[in-house]
Amino acid sequence: MRYIELSTEINGQRIKQEFNKPTIIIGRAANSDFCLPDPRISSMHGQIIRRAGVDYYQDNKSTNGSMLESQGERYIVDGVKFKEHALSDGDCLLLGDVQKPIAVSVRMWEVESEEAPQIREKTPGSLDRTILASRAISDFSMLSPQILDDKSLVRTLFRFQKDISEEENLLKIYDKTRLFLFNHLPNLEYAAIHAEDFAERNKWRQVYFTSRISDINQKLNDTQGVLSSAWNNRESILFDAEQLEALRSIGSGGKRLQSMALAPLIHKDRIIGFIEAGNTSNQAPLTSSDLDLISIVAYILSAKTVILKLSEAVQKAQEGILADDRHLRLLLGRKGAVFKMVGQSKQMQAIRRQIEKVAASDITVLILGETGTGKEVAAREIHRQSKRRDRFFAAINCTAVPEALLESELFGHVKGSFTGAVENKKGLFEVADNGTLFLDEIGEAPQSLQVKLLRALQEGEIMPVGATRPIKVDVRLICATNRDLYAEVEAGRFREDLYYRINSFPLYLQPLREHPEDILPLAEKFLAEFEVQMNRKTAGFSEECRRKLTGCSFPGNIRQLKNEVQRALLMAEDNHPIEIQHFSPQIFCSDKRAGEIRELHIGNRNIKDIMDEYEIAVIRKALEENGWNRSKTAGILGISRQAFMAKLARYGISQEK
Repeated sequence: MRYIELSTEINGQRIKQEFNKPTIIIGRAANSDFCLPDPRISSMHGQIIRRAGVDYYQDNKSTNGSMLESQGERYIVDGVKFKEHALSDGDCLLLGDVQKPIAVSVRMWEVESEEAPQIREKTPGSLDRTILASRAISDFSMLSPQILDDKSLVRTLFRFQKDISEEENLLKIYDKTRLFLFNHLPNLEYAAIHAEDFAERNKWRQVYFTSRISDINQKLNDTQGVLSSAWNNRESILFDAEQLEALRSIGSGGKRLQSMALAPLIHKDRIIGFIEAGNTSNQAPLTSSDLDLISIVAYILSAKTVILKLSEAVQKAQEGILADDRHLRLLLGRKGAVFKMVGQSKQMQAIRRQIEKVAASDITVLILGETGTGKEVAAREIHRQSKRRDRFFAAINCTAVPEALLESELFGHVKGSFTGAVENKKGLFEVADNGTLFLDEIGEAPQSLQVKLLRALQEGEIMPVGATRPIKVDVRLICATNRDLYAEVEAGRFREDLYYRINSFPLYLQPLREHPEDILPLAEKFLAEFEVQMNRKTAGFSEECRRKLTGCSFPGNIRQLKNEVQRALLMAEDNHPIEIQHFSPQIFCSDKRAGEIRELHIGNRNIKDIMDEYEIAVIRKALEENGWNRSKTAGILGISRQAFMAKLARYGISQEK
């Protein structure tokens, strides 16, 4: 039988204590086995453990560290790189401050059992005598050989971890934990799980209990602070429960608790619960190997419990916030309705029916229509109704990103592939994996990029810039354009094979002037949204304003209408109706302006050339009326400044010409 004597002197007080136990906790905490009341010492500074007949000192990642002096040499024990060092008789532990450490002398000797000296015990009622073994839950280097050498058990642990990670119901996770423990610990008779009681710090409530025997009490009578002891030690502990006072009462037969293991669930050094597992005098006591297995299970259970608790807390918080805030509920509660297509015209009803049909499949959709007709809204509605609705929806305008960066934005790049690529970056295809990618203005994509798009669609894989291996992706692609893509193919500006690949299901959105009955419903929807966003309140549109709006052609379509409603809200007075004068004067004379544009000659020209000439005339006329203010003109025409600048460059429009 081996005895260890630890002795030191702190502030003139001599501390000396003898031990005969496999684990000795050293620290500043009052419940430490060897208590060192000095600020240089951490609460749980270190421990001496016995393994395979050898005693080791381990540092518990203390603040000021530890060293071991043995036979004239000093060894660092920091709990990270140097986790432990074997102890010998005559060694000295140097704990705390490197310059002025606390020196703890170590004496070790073997005696026959009948010669066993009296060990100085702690105060009566202490739990010190009941601890049979302890384990740091995150230090698997100390696992018993029975677990490390059992390959079948290791494989089973991996399967258990996988089952836990795929389950979203906490009660089912507890049931799977029970089955695993009972299947692999034959002496185990009951198990319980305790969670943190948020109403009172460092208090615990039992949330799960299961037992193989019927007469064990489900309630834990923790009169001796067993859970608090495990919480203070921050490690798994195996108790000799016979020496504890009726932790769990047994119904009949004179049975008592035999042993009990407590393994904490820890998240970022904070204990969030415990696994309690034990048996009665019917069975042999649990062993240190059993404690190792329970500790591993607790480690696996910790991460999943935190994820589920956080998800539950976020959901409850959001529900509480939305219930109390009408404006926030309006903004956040319409998860799909934010992009819901408004309007009851025959055209809109036909579009809804087509979207409902195509959303059920993964077919590629090509959305056609003039600028501002709501092509991205239609794409989002397809995504919302599809089976991919819970995954990511990514959108990009091919004219809004410089050609040199567009490939990187879509396919990503690897570190060092070009100047400025300081780290790996995922492209939108990879970000939207298992989701939907919307490419607006696909007709503007350069031909070098069209080849890669075709490969991504046909092969389901992408090649990031600078990469040597392709990446598999599963993306539903939706494209949009205001161009005549077939004419672009005929002109050699768009790849024919890509055209047929993306044109699997064309969806045409009519300009707003072709369904004017939807103007007022759209305007009222935009007004309601902007009133919430801008914290304004009006009396709605006046009757004269409503009549005038339905007669406007809105060359910028829905986008122009939305911008005009926002402008009118800014110009209007609170609690007063919105009048005609609050809108831009251009929208009420757009038909007259269109008539002023010179008559176009058709001749033998194709429709693209005709439309290009018409668009050039409209742009020049709008620029002239707005003093060649390009930002203002872009806003009036209902397109982004980037897209407008791209059109000016494409057509070579300038004030000098």
